[in-house]
Amino acid sequence: MNATVLRPLIAHGVILMGVCTGAWIMLVQPKERLLAKLETSIAESERGAAQAAPDVVERLVNQRSTLAARVRRIAMRNQFASDSSEMYRRLTTLADRCGVIVQRISPGAVKNRSLENDASAQSTNFDVTIEGSFDQIANYLHEIDRIDGFIRPESLTLSPREISGQLIVEARFSCEALSFEIPDALLAMTEGSADDE
Repeated sequence: MNATVLRPLIAHGVILMGVCTGAWIMLVQPKERLLAKLETSIAESERGAAQAAPDVVERLVNQRSTLAARVRRIAMRNQFASDSSEMYRRLTTLADRCGVIVQRISPGAVKNRSLENDASAQSTNFDVTIEGSFDQIANYLHEIDRIDGFIRPESLTLSPREISGQLIVEARFSCEALSFEIPDALLAMTEGSADDE
């Protein structure tokens, strides 16, 4: 080959190598650095996840246990309103314990109530008329307030009168006892957690 043909061929080869090197530096090297950074980041994340996983699992188990305990408490408090004979027995037992005389207890019909977020509850109103001293009436109302159930007072009327020189108070009050519907999934969860404990 002669020098005139060889010279342009060498120049084109050098130019081609320069273009390839420039393309490598501009396109490939940044991607290689990015790939190295991502691999380092993934490795660090895996180490962090391996360390955090037991903490996350423990926290979730504690949250589940707390939620299950709350659901069991709601289910237990629902029992008062869901059984009118239990309600009647409880009110008369409290009356005996506090020394008041029950004139009348009339539980109303069970009504369904719609609440927020598609929740529902059943409510039972009950009217009670009792007689006793102010202290006995106050103790009785305090004991009703301490019943482990969802009870909402609606009205109270006190009528004092004197019988044979003794002050007697007739109290008429009405309350609403509520029983909240608990979704089956939550009830199932509480049954599973009772086995775990």
